[in-house]
Amino acid sequence: MMAIALCIIYIAAFCILILKWKIFSTDYLSKRLIILFFLLKILAGLTLNFIYSNHYSDKKNADIYKYFNDSKYIHETLKENPLDYLQLITGYYFHEEELNRYLKNTKHWKYQSEKYAELTSTGSSTFSNNRTITKFNAIVRIFSFGNISVHVVFMCFLSLIGCILLFKSYSSLISGNAKKLLYYVIFLTPSILLWSSGILKEGLITLGMGVLIYCIFKLKDENKWRPKYILFFGLSILLLFITKYYIALIILPISIVFMINTTSKKQTLLKYGLFALIAVGSLFVIETFYPKFSVLNRLKEKQNEQVRIAKGGYFFLKPQKNNNYELIRFDKNVLIKQKEKKINSNKDSQLITIKPGLYYQNFNNGFNSQPIKTDSLFTCYFLDSFPKANSYYPIDEISTNLSSTLLIIPKAILTIFTKPFFVENKSVFFILCSIENLCILICLLVILFKLKFNNQNLNAFLFNIVFVAQLYAIIGLTCPVIGGLVRYKVPGLTLLLISLVLAMYKKPALSSKID
Repeated sequence: MMAIALCIIYIAAFCILILKWKIFSTDYLSKRLIILFFLLKILAGLTLNFIYSNHYSDKKNADIYKYFNDSKYIHETLKENPLDYLQLITGYYFHEEELNRYLKNTKHWKYQSEKYAELTSTGSSTFSNNRTITKFNAIVRIFSFGNISVHVVFMCFLSLIGCILLFKSYSSLISGNAKKLLYYVIFLTPSILLWSSGILKEGLITLGMGVLIYCIFKLKDENKWRPKYILFFGLSILLLFITKYYIALIILPISIVFMINTTSKKQTLLKYGLFALIAVGSLFVIETFYPKFSVLNRLKEKQNEQVRIAKGGYFFLKPQKNNNYELIRFDKNVLIKQKEKKINSNKDSQLITIKPGLYYQNFNNGFNSQPIKTDSLFTCYFLDSFPKANSYYPIDEISTNLSSTLLIIPKAILTIFTKPFFVENKSVFFILCSIENLCILICLLVILFKLKFNNQNLNAFLFNIVFVAQLYAIIGLTCPVIGGLVRYKVPGLTLLLISLVLAMYKKPALSSKID
């Protein structure tokens, strides 16, 4: 009862804030309707908790719960030493070794260390920082007393702000029935509603993108670089960077392109065309002359990380010369003989001997490398193990050759539109996702072949499409799990559907200002 009462108190407090806060004031949406959307998001968030509770046989390893559970140990440092808590939240450590005593019971925080990333040949410590959502939970625990439903309420409120700011930004470009369709798209599209309402990164990304897009619309339309919009633009980039840094790297340059004023449609097309040429040219220069900063290597690391977890199996580190290790994988658990020696890493694991005659993969040679047999002297350290993802599917391995990688990008983008599509999985969830994909494809085809394309909002349209293309390419290249595709594409899906609205409806005769 206390847990329910606490949720009701926070819901009531946020509803009052919606009624009082100017940011929620729009000409088209009433405060009551916004509150209704807020309550709907909470229902969606609680439903997502239920799905994760029942979909996973081991709830502790479900995305929502594993970071929520880890946050308990971070929050407990607040009682013992507030300064240590602040260090863990900010990521600025004065004495990192002293903080490890708080983290020994965490299950997933430690996997974000630089040492772990080095041993597994992944960029897990930076490419998609899972610690951010753990930190969010550790902060909200101050108010929730460990009640996970309160965390849902807080996340729903933050993502609601992002949704409102997206609506206010793009609704200034359209009028009448188009605005009605726009709020359906932003607030009621099933995938967007569900994934942005859970205790996941998508909620924070929705907030960050809403603030960023609102700021660039303001900065462009008012032709005044007001300090508050510059400040919030910077904060939104920071939020996106610490949540999923590749989204920040994608959206920052095209935001600058968007804000460059043009006087004709030809100039608008030209500036985005130049951006594409500069982007591809920069990639060639980096890959050729600055391999240390190789984008392909980062993508390959991300792909290896995702495939390793999705493919599942038992992973070990095989010692090599010069204190290096090979990452190897067995399909099944193997009989082991332990030796009395320990590895000096973040994994407290003993050196073990694997019986001869077993097949394994060397992941350092790629996740599609041919199996090799163990011999009688095969020794290694156990690293971790994962069950195979239910919706795993094979993907093309990223090449270190830029031209080869560019050739597989269209297939990667197409994958986002066509998975799931009824045949992959017969679960109710995937069937619903398939129906949503089918509806989106039909809308795209209708606009392409039946309706006259409206190019009056060309700048905003191209901004959205360029973002979507880049995001979908990265996801399609690196994600081998259909369940992951459905979730990770949400930021791109939001802007894609908004683009369809912009393409169908004309700009009002008198452009309305952004609220």
